[in-house]
Amino acid sequence: ASIDASALNTLNGYTTGNIVATTATSFTGTVSDLNTLYAAATSSGNGVSGLGSEAVTVTDSSVSASDLNTLNTKTDYNITVNATAISGSLSDVSTLYGNKAADSNAATDGFTGLGNEAITISDTGSVAANTLTTIATANSSGTLNVSDAATITGTADQIIAAFADSTITEASDVALTVNSGTASLTQARSLDGLTTGVVTATIAATDLSDLVGSSPLLDANGNNAFTITIGTDDATVSAADLNTLDGLTTVAINAGNVTTITSSSLADINTLYASSGFSGLGDQAITANDSGSIAASTITTVATANSSGTLNVSDAATITGTAAEIIAAFADGTVTEASDVALTVNSGTATLAQARSLDGLTTGIVTATIADTAVSDLLGSSPLLDANSNNAFTITIGTADAEITAANLTSLNGLTTVAIDATNVTQITGTVA
Repeated sequence: ASIDASALNTLNGYTTGNIVATTATSFTGTVSDLNTLYAAATSSGNGVSGLGSEAVTVTDSSVSASDLNTLNTKTDYNITVNATAISGSLSDVSTLYGNKAADSNAATDGFTGLGNEAITISDTGSVAANTLTTIATANSSGTLNVSDAATITGTADQIIAAFADSTITEASDVALTVNSGTASLTQARSLDGLTTGVVTATIAATDLSDLVGSSPLLDANGNNAFTITIGTDDATVSAADLNTLDGLTTVAINAGNVTTITSSSLADINTLYASSGFSGLGDQAITANDSGSIAASTITTVATANSSGTLNVSDAATITGTAAEIIAAFADGTVTEASDVALTVNSGTATLAQARSLDGLTTGIVTATIADTAVSDLLGSSPLLDANSNNAFTITIGTADAEITAANLTSLNGLTTVAIDATNVTQITGTVA
């Protein structure tokens, strides 16, 4: 019959001599009593001798994996586990289930009775997905709770497989880290759907059109850390597509292979180059497809960010801004504007010098309010210009020119298509003819 470990421990407590247990073939008891018994093992003197080759039955209904592993080092015979609940670190649980006995014979080293337990993993940090799957397979009729783990790591396939095992319970917000290999687009989409936590992975080489296409990369919770490199097949891309991709990861996207930005609005281009979500930008050939009005300040901002590249805004019909902003945009040698683009000063006024500069920048219409300037200067040696007879200058005759010649008014009128405000004029001189 099997000897009760607790009783033998009690007996050992009654004597300082040696208890010889060489005839014992099996022990029964709690894992605590059994480990206490084997801790008293000795070859002579105070303690129990003859231990090490006994079959053992553990009677606990709930037991720690660590205690069972300790017990397994004390006997080279079979240990029968009757527990329905096992707890411990993933490492200890993995060791335990890795030592399942080949059979239930008494002389077979390892554990029997395992495979139908409710296992609770105590790890609060990172756990390996493949280890979870290995344990779950060995405990196929039981359950495995790893909801305390903050992160699950492995290949994309290993992590997905762990979640596919219905016997495993993970935290709903567990972080998933692909720390071996890359994740395909399909795998990354799957990983995003498995958790509300951060998904960290390097995305395998994938066309940008697929990453933002009908079955795109996902970031349902706005927190994924995908490492993405734009491939050489996407040397020419749109700013809108890159901006969409930027919104799907917290990691800067490597856009070093991008040579051309095309089919993009200036607003999208500005968003792209203002973002901290990219590396490798600054030397692209950019074409803005705006056909209406664009802001000169935005042109300069983009050109500065793309200082080693070029910016073509020749489709734009109008460029707006302060006079200084428009002149600055044209002064940037990396920017190409249409030769007949309209220039509209829609903020502030234009000095005489600025208006002269603006007229020389385009054959299109220059629209501006001219700052208060003496008529003698407007018509002087460096006069207001209208080389293409189409400028829309808003001019108000100042109080200093209350007396003016008809000839000067006529000359000034020929420099703008907008009616001149002569309210301040009190006297007009000249010939009747």
